[in-house]
Amino acid sequence: MSADYCCGHPLSVTDADGISQVCDPASLPISEALVDGLAAWKQRFDLTLDHQYPPDSGFASPDDEYEFYADGLVLAAALAVELLDSHAVEYHDERYPVRQRELRLLADGAVAVDGGRAVLPTHWADLADDPDRRAALLAQFEHERAAGHVLEGKDLVLLARCTRCDDVLFRIQDGGGYAVVHLTRSSSREPSAEFPWTERHDDGVALLADVGERHR
Repeated sequence: MSADYCCGHPLSVTDADGISQVCDPASLPISEALVDGLAAWKQRFDLTLDHQYPPDSGFASPDDEYEFYADGLVLAAALAVELLDSHAVEYHDERYPVRQRELRLLADGAVAVDGGRAVLPTHWADLADDPDRRAALLAQFEHERAAGHVLEGKDLVLLARCTRCDDVLFRIQDGGGYAVVHLTRSSSREPSAEFPWTERHDDGVALLADVGERHR
């Protein structure tokens, strides 16, 4: 998925031989709302083209550019969730150097936890079959959690851990949604309610966008 002035759609599909072709989102098994969202996102990019002098093309401000690519990441995450059983999704972000533009949200063998409702990149490990690790990480969180923490008193289920850092993923049973928590590995309780640092998400799409961007 990428935005390009030369293409009519923001998607291309690569076949087994490595040949890519522009793809109409409406031809994929995705929701109508996502098809419309992708079209609107592409149209926003097209409006930045200066037809009289193309080298002057671009966003009106850095904030507009940031918002555009942030919205694109959420759309790419939604695409990855809806195509989980058939496609891997790569998101190209022009704000980054060439070698870092491709963000592979879901590769073959991507972890799908909690009945498929939360979908994670492959560097996350599902803890469903590892009760000992799950119990140890939950105990570490409770040991670190400061009084007044955003998850204090919440009914939590530990779903997965990141294999690249000390992030863990909880499902919030009461109130719904998910929480990504960065464990501090402190030997004592944190003095500030801000720690362990926590990011809450209402659904799997927002969750995937967050964890994908975090480990670009």
